[in-house]
Amino acid sequence: MSQLPILWLGAMDRVSPLQPLLGERVSSVMAADFPGPGDDDLALHWLAIVDGDQRARAAAFANRWRKAHATRRPLLWIAGDLDSRAFGWQNGADACLSPPFGAGELAAQVEALWIQFEERERLGFWANEAGRLNRTLTAMYAQLELDTQLARIIQNGFYGEMPSEAGRIRWTVCRRTAMETGGDFFAARILQRHRAALLLGDVMGHSLGASLLVTMIQQLIANLENLSPEAMLSQINRELLRPAAPEPPLVRATAALIDCETGVVCYSTAGHTAPLLLAHNKKPQFQPSPGPMLGLSECSFSLQKLRLNPSDRLLLFTDGLLDGSDAQETDFTNAAFESHAMPLAAQVEKLAQRQSQMMTEKSDFTLVGIEMA
Repeated sequence: MSQLPILWLGAMDRVSPLQPLLGERVSSVMAADFPGPGDDDLALHWLAIVDGDQRARAAAFANRWRKAHATRRPLLWIAGDLDSRAFGWQNGADACLSPPFGAGELAAQVEALWIQFEERERLGFWANEAGRLNRTLTAMYAQLELDTQLARIIQNGFYGEMPSEAGRIRWTVCRRTAMETGGDFFAARILQRHRAALLLGDVMGHSLGASLLVTMIQQLIANLENLSPEAMLSQINRELLRPAAPEPPLVRATAALIDCETGVVCYSTAGHTAPLLLAHNKKPQFQPSPGPMLGLSECSFSLQKLRLNPSDRLLLFTDGLLDGSDAQETDFTNAAFESHAMPLAAQVEKLAQRQSQMMTEKSDFTLVGIEMA
């Protein structure tokens, strides 16, 4: 067991009777002056001062003691008078006792000092652990920040300069992301025979992995542009279910093939919010949108069809825009109807801004507006 240094400021004949009271906390009594600077093992002795005039040497010892023990082992002063006790406090004592005191009081004071010392040691250990953990997390966060920036560069590179019109059809896109990289994706391709293919979707979650999966889907789209909407979703679903994936991600998507001369829109959805048709001077109507999410299991997707007449618009959006409640859907359709007279890009931006302000939690969403000229 470690020993406790006790500095006695008083007469020597009052030192010896105290030794049995401390038991294993001290090893011996020195009836001599303080050890000099060359003495190394300052912790193993109960040190006694035979003369009250040696306070300066007591202070020097206390300073050496503190420097030798960075963990601040406790230091108890037993002072014979008030001045000596004040001197002890001024020179780093953790506790001071003045006679008369009983055996129980001295033993209790020594025990209390050691309890405090052990508690400081414990707190110091956990403070060091907290500091180490903080440094580790700071380094991990810095690396995540670098990875996120790289993912954003890669992800944005796949968007590039996408077309915004073909024939009599034009479209506009408004994206909002909860993080620097988002889980939403959109692609548009102009095909032969006056057709345009659109794909809108979102990967569930806001992780870095979700944003990288978006990049993979964007790359996959380039090879699927000649497929029908339901075939495109089926192919993406098969890719997500490949055995190489440890756990298939869940993806919502809407694929559309538009005849840019007649305004006929063929589309298939996979767990997505229903498209909203804004027919000219008519009440907006959500369109049928059957189909499970991608990544669940092998399945087929049905094909839906509608026609856009001149000045008609079709709104496609990812899951984050609406929360699925009837009240919010009604509110959104009313806002879409009231803003139908605005230019397409202005209407889409206004609706996106409006919904973003109403959200209680930030979420990715993408709003696509399609119009027949």
